[in-house]
Amino acid sequence: MSRIAADVIVVGAGAAGLEAARELRARRRSVIVLEARDRIGGRILTVEDARVPIPIELGAEFIHGEAPVTGELLALAGLSAMEIPTQYGEAKLGNLGRADFFSAIDRVFRHIDRRGPDESIGAFLARRPGGRALERERALVRGFVEGFHAADVDLVSARSLTPEPGHAPSEDVSRAGRVTRGYGSLVAWLAKDLRASIRLGCEVKAIAWRKGRVAVEARLASGGPLRCHARAAIVTAPVGVLQAPEGARGSISFDPLPERIRRAVGGFEMGTVVRLVVWLREFPWNDATRRFEFVELSNGPFRVLWTARPYRWPLVVLWCGGPAAAALSRAPRAEVLRTMQNQLGHAFRMSPRRVKAAIRRVWWHDWDRDPYTRGAYSYSRVGEADSPRHLAKPEQNTLFFAGEATDTTGNTGTVAAALTSGKRAAKEALVSLDKGAD
Repeated sequence: MSRIAADVIVVGAGAAGLEAARELRARRRSVIVLEARDRIGGRILTVEDARVPIPIELGAEFIHGEAPVTGELLALAGLSAMEIPTQYGEAKLGNLGRADFFSAIDRVFRHIDRRGPDESIGAFLARRPGGRALERERALVRGFVEGFHAADVDLVSARSLTPEPGHAPSEDVSRAGRVTRGYGSLVAWLAKDLRASIRLGCEVKAIAWRKGRVAVEARLASGGPLRCHARAAIVTAPVGVLQAPEGARGSISFDPLPERIRRAVGGFEMGTVVRLVVWLREFPWNDATRRFEFVELSNGPFRVLWTARPYRWPLVVLWCGGPAAAALSRAPRAEVLRTMQNQLGHAFRMSPRRVKAAIRRVWWHDWDRDPYTRGAYSYSRVGEADSPRHLAKPEQNTLFFAGEATDTTGNTGTVAAALTSGKRAAKEALVSLDKGAD
């Protein structure tokens, strides 16, 4: 059995894990990063095709809102980002018109009482807030929650989606950007000084710990065991992995598992997303590409498509989230592609033959079936809006959790949340190590 030791073991080489490890190494702490996959990046998956001159994102794509930590890291890495105009259009039978969704969504969310008892978004909408005057707006809120948050409206906490006073629920959607060279370039920079510390193809199976001591058992891709020892561990595995039944591929057992952590993990659901990246021979709806970056769709599970603008390249993403995505993801791949083609044809009045002929290639990663993710990103269940805060709290200054689910600023599900959490967990671990050294 191979044995290695370090000050801190980081479980997961996604955005949170790499940022945590980078911070630790910058403070001259030894670190081991254990990653089950054969690649770094986690839910960031930027692929390249020699025929396509722009990044192809199969996972995270956008910079949402201000994202100061993301901006800081991009500047340090010498990487640029671009602002994306967020003009929304609506396609119906080939007709394209402007759509103002954000103000409509915000009008409904203003009726949520942050001081009252929590309830699901579904229950909130069933009470018809705003009456007949906001009937259309309530339908848009349902689509927004299922689409953007990838959530089941009957499970997601209304309180968790309600921003602090002075902020709008749609604020992070109405302002967006992209990393010019793709998120993969930022991941590569985060890892550039960690190559000797990262173990790929190393699936963590068990974490045994006592205050000030951690022992991690892992299995290598070759089948051999690996045992690591440290003074602390930062766990960045997605909530879906932390919820996986014992013995399942990717699952991690804890000895002991603190009741507070168990309850915090149980307060989340993992949302489902079906995200198709489609390379077209040309844009068949030129008017849309000039006027709209995002186009709302109807008559099918895919709720929205967006273009690669400001790049002038015929690449579009079709997005389906929430329960509709959960149902679609269980269908055979050929059926998913047919559904996408039929919906494009209906929206832009194109024959199925013309749609099929217009498509050069489709990329798609099934995050639900990925054993090291088990879903797209997290959301809080009714009555569990404080789960991110509970999961983020250190356990006896030895066990630390990071990742988008631990974000306490309302940005769960974003790369910004993951990066911020990794920086936070590293600082907490450093304080603990410094005290131990004293």
